[in-house]
Amino acid sequence: MSSVSEAPVQVEDEATTLKRDLEGTSRSVLYGLSVLMALTQIYLIIFATASPMVHTAIFLAFIVPLVLLSYRPMSRARTRSIPWYDWIAALVSSAPFIYVAINYEDIIRRAIVPTTVDQTMAVIACVAILEISRRAIGFVLPLIALIFLFYTVWGGFLPGILSHRGYELDRITNTLFMTSNGVFGSAAQVAATMVFMFVFFGAFLNATGASRVITQLAFSVAGRYTGGPAKVAVIASGGMGMVSGSASANVATTGQVTIPLMKQVGYRGVFAAAVEAAASTAGTLTPPIMGAAAFIMAEITGIPYAEIVIAGIIPAILFYVTVLMCVHFEASRLGLKGMDKADIPKASTVMKKGIFILSPVIMLAVLIFMYYPVMYAAFYATIALVVIALVHPSIPLSPKGIVNSIANSADMVLQAGAACACAGLVIGVLNLTGLGLRFSSWTLGIAGASVILALIFTMLITIVLGMGLPPVAAYIVAASVAAPALTTLGFPLLASHMFIFYFSCLSSITPPVGITAFIAAGIARARPMRTAFTACFLALPAFVVPFLFIYSPAFLLEGEPLEIVGVSIKALLGFVFISAGVIGFVRKHAFIWERVMFILGGSLVLSSNFIPIAVGVVLVAVALLFHSRRSGRARATDSSVNDKATESQSSV
Repeated sequence: MSSVSEAPVQVEDEATTLKRDLEGTSRSVLYGLSVLMALTQIYLIIFATASPMVHTAIFLAFIVPLVLLSYRPMSRARTRSIPWYDWIAALVSSAPFIYVAINYEDIIRRAIVPTTVDQTMAVIACVAILEISRRAIGFVLPLIALIFLFYTVWGGFLPGILSHRGYELDRITNTLFMTSNGVFGSAAQVAATMVFMFVFFGAFLNATGASRVITQLAFSVAGRYTGGPAKVAVIASGGMGMVSGSASANVATTGQVTIPLMKQVGYRGVFAAAVEAAASTAGTLTPPIMGAAAFIMAEITGIPYAEIVIAGIIPAILFYVTVLMCVHFEASRLGLKGMDKADIPKASTVMKKGIFILSPVIMLAVLIFMYYPVMYAAFYATIALVVIALVHPSIPLSPKGIVNSIANSADMVLQAGAACACAGLVIGVLNLTGLGLRFSSWTLGIAGASVILALIFTMLITIVLGMGLPPVAAYIVAASVAAPALTTLGFPLLASHMFIFYFSCLSSITPPVGITAFIAAGIARARPMRTAFTACFLALPAFVVPFLFIYSPAFLLEGEPLEIVGVSIKALLGFVFISAGVIGFVRKHAFIWERVMFILGGSLVLSSNFIPIAVGVVLVAVALLFHSRRSGRARATDSSVNDKATESQSSV
């Protein structure tokens, strides 16, 4: 098979269209500021002992001006330099955060009675955060935050459960700006520490060619099998998604290789794009990194990060098996073979270089599973990667490359920093007005009729919040309002937050605003909405997994070993049959009634009760029996036709 000849497609979403392409003095100043920001964060995280609020204030003092200088206010007027008004906006907007960092102790002492200066700084900070969020991640999250801020002031005019007594500027300033309940709360603190350290590590992985190594390894492992390129996409996207933590970014990078390759061997553009979108989403749910939201989950719940990582292993495996089986059945349906042997890199050749690049990733996972402090684990893994790159001649990391990686880490954390700061406004309003408790009461009222309805309601709320939001922001907001209700219903703390975390990530492929699926569709030149729906069908069991682990902690590796093994095997079998029903092919094309029986039977196998499991096994067995008999007759007919053709040729 020839190499991919299709030119990469430049994919832009709402945020990237505002990213400036600078040159000259503006670029140099921004580069220097990025390096300074990254080095300052490393010092504060690893070596200093500043209070969390001071550290977060310094972090935002860099994030706010960097976003205002890196992103345009509107998509029009693309210039190669930074206009004067954005320089002024950057200086003014950084003032509130510098003010908090310098006057921290005085602010804490007078938090109950803020001064006029405090109130002015709070207003500037809120406006700045709304603006940087709009530029960096789009209008959805800042619009939500703005509605919440209006609700804080004028919520007293609303009827019923939404009504509250209303709050003046001094109380709003106290909560949002002068304590760690708002802008400087847990979301921004995690962005300033754990998220930054892993982004820092990821910047060096990118510089050393880790993505290329992971993709080549995927080719060597899965390229020769049925539907090889699509299976390569699943493995490579999962590997890169673990590191990047961003499904959209992962599609835009690995998708440039995998999607054209899938189309070249015979997959439809919609299916190729959907596979890449689903696999990239799975990557953000895969240990040991699991994206920025997992760090925030550890901070919110108080559960050690290593326990969250361990809990995510079985759900991630179920997700990958499902997507891989869908790919396999689709490839079999289309009669697609694996890649030519000449086009598949040898695993031994790839690993000669890859083992050096990937060994720090293995080191990072080991340190996390040993309950080593997460930030220090990421820092030491980065140091190990730099040392290996400097002594290994085939890894292209020069001193200039090191400085570029430091600057890139600051640029890569801008969106997460803006999202977390804006989410902090929402959390502050929830704390101030008690809206979160009202939402919990509402959910509990629904649960009075049916607990499963309350879970479905929570799922829908999380998905809706995640449409157009980064998973980290969707998780923060949804966890603030929905997690207390789930724990009140008696579900375990970890399972409740994992439930919300899963759907916040799955929202990136859910129509009508599945941004990850839309980016993949752009590369494949396919219809975005059809791609989103197809990606949801491929990931259909992933929408079921959260309901499994919230009812059965064994899926989160909690319980007896035999129980864990039993539920895992049962779930794998159920999802394989569901995948067969979704694609409509096992050994040949399945009839409609066979597909229904596969999906229904596979779903019943997932139950925890004997009778539904037995019914599911019977349904699947009957469908397989009829399907196998049809397949056998079809092969016999084909064999008879071939024999007659051979006899005819012999007589001639």
